[in-house]
Amino acid sequence: MKIKSTLVAATLLAASVNAFAGDWTKADTAREIAFDAELVMDHQQTLYIHQHYPQYHELNPILGSNPSSGAVDRYFFASALGHYAISYFLPPSYRGVWQYVTLGVEGSVVYHNYSIGIRAPF
Repeated sequence: MKIKSTLVAATLLAASVNAFAGDWTKADTAREIAFDAELVMDHQQTLYIHQHYPQYHELNPILGSNPSSGAVDRYFFASALGHYAISYFLPPSYRGVWQYVTLGVEGSVVYHNYSIGIRAPF
């Protein structure tokens, strides 16, 4: 399972590197990589929740309280690709706002999980 999680994490990070929009900047890439890094942490924390159910349960209504590891992998893979696609197609004036807001939301989720004892086992 550790190899599978590592492959998912590598894929999530790699998805943000291939930006070719004419107006895509290095700052856009940096924000996308930062978001994907937070997403990888959240992915690992969600797998930890799955492994330690019922001590912990998932609060994301899309995943349910105890999602399977496969469902977790699919959700986070789709989230990374979806976030990248939205970022890529947004006009530059909105892209930074979108990326900063989602960085803040994802960061607060990761911080909350960590503060209640949910770790990211790599």
